[in-house]
Formats: sequence, C-alpha cells, structure tokens
Amino acid sequence: MALSVTQVANKVQSLQHSYVRRDARMQDVLAVRSGEMERIAPDLFPEGFSKPMVANFIDVVARDLAELLAPLPSFNCSTIKVNNDKEKKKADKRTLIAHNYIYSSSLETQMYYAADWFLSYASMPLIIEPDRKERTVKIRVENPMGSYPEYDRFGRCVSYAKVYNKTLRELIIDYPQYERILTGGEAPEFINYNKQMELIKYQDKDQILLYLPERQNFILEQAENPIGKMLVVVPQ
Repeated sequence: MALSVTQVANKVQSLQHSYVRRDARMQDVLAVRSGEMERIAPDLFPEGFSKPMVANFIDVVARDLAELLAPLPSFNCSTIKVNNDKEKKKADKRTLIAHNYIYSSSLETQMYYAADWFLSYASMPLIIEPDRKERTVKIRVENPMGSYPEYDRFGRCVSYAKVYNKTLRELIIDYPQYERILTGGEAPEFINYNKQMELIKYQDKDQILLYLPERQNFILEQAENPIGKMLVVVPQ
C-alpha cells in the first residue's frame, strides 16, 4: 500500500536526520576538493602555504583512482545446460539484451564520474528508468549528495529519496499549471523568481512521488511504480 505524502515527508525527515554525519563528511570532501580546506581546518597550514596546490593534488589523485575503477567488467549470461543448443541461444540473447542496456545508457561514460563519487562519498546511486521513446531501459548514475537510501536487513535498498534545488522560475517553467501555488499567491512585484526552492523525489516499490516541502508538501508529480520493484540500486 502506497504511503501518503505526509507519511513520506515524515519518513524522509527521519532519513535526513540519520544521515546528518554522512552529509557533513560529504560537504567536507567537497570543500577540500574545491580548494576551501581552510574552512574545515583553518590552522592546518602555515602562513603563505599554497592551499590551492594541495587541493589540486587531492583532486587529481581522486580522479586518477576513479579512472582505474571506472572500466566496466564483461557481461555474459550463461546456462547450466551447456550441451543444450536452445538454452545456449537463450543465454546469448540475454547477453545481447544486457549489452544493449549498457550501450544505450552510455554507462561506460557515466562510470568515470560515478567511480569518482563512489570513492569520494562512498555512494553511487543507480537509477533504472524506462525510455518509452526508444522502448528500452536506461541506467542513470546520480550524484549521491542529497540522496537518502533506506536499506533492509539484507542490505537491499527499499526506498530512496533525493533532494533537488531549483529556482522558482525553473519550477514555474516546468509546472506552469501550479504557478499560483509555487509563488505562494504573492503579487508579481514581490515575487523573487531567483529564490532557491527544495523539492524531494521519493521512490519505493509502490510509487514515485515528487513534492515541495516549502509548500506544505504539495505534490508536483505522483505515479504508481509500474513494475512493483525498486528502480534504484545503491551499492554500499
């Protein structure tokens, strides 16, 4: 049974609370690689020391390690009935299907920054989405910052929430039918269209939900999960 938006919002808040330390570590890593190490450890370097040089060295090492981890393994489907030609053909067909998913998703290219995220933040969310135009399945790697996976006792992801930030202008362009709700009913001369707003996308086996916490959890999009299984995998 699908959760209500109130239940989802409460659940996401609980997940965010449990991930507070992880989020802080991610921000520290991002600051170091962005050359803002003094914000984390202001007394670490002596006066006149080249902080950008250290940040650049750390960033280069992280990218080099990611390039070593990025190449995909080979994908081959096999069968236990090795002497059965019919079963061999079925296995070969499954192998071709798997390779098509990888090729159409440009997964080899995505893995270079995905491996970087995994090494830096210890997380690499993989989103599985149907591509109705090409009638295939696409695998998309998502930035783990602002993501909140929930696992069962076997380490399987059972729900996933992702926080996005968009300007009010972008949201109105995407959802013009909700303009009055998005602006809060304010007069046009008082609206700040560059204001950053937080929206949350939640997924589980029952539904996919996009809502705005700043507008009393107003639902922008809601859909039943078409296959009744989690469409997100988060290696840990």
